[in-house]
Amino acid sequence: MYWPYWRTGAQAYDPMVNYYRWMEYTPPLSTPLHTKLRSTLPTIVWAKDQSWGIGEHLVKYTPLYHDGKPTPLFFLRDQVNQLTSDQLTSLASHHYTLFP
Repeated sequence: MYWPYWRTGAQAYDPMVNYYRWMEYTPPLSTPLHTKLRSTLPTIVWAKDQSWGIGEHLVKYTPLYHDGKPTPLFFLRDQVNQLTSDQLTSLASHHYTLFP
């Protein structure tokens, strides 16, 4: 999903921005991604199905809320304090918050 990168200007974590369930069972695709995830995590992830791919790492993330409801969009907790007031205001203008 390109939306988070396009809307935020964030650099994509990996050239492969989409990760489908079948990729989890394809070692040439899953192994390099899991190796990279063990060393460094992306700042923003879209994890609609949280049981595979990044799923085991989501404990290090906080979901973004839209109109008070959790979304499949997650933000790395270690980076929350680095958000500027302008970035938080921009999120709020689109009805997104880091907390319900």
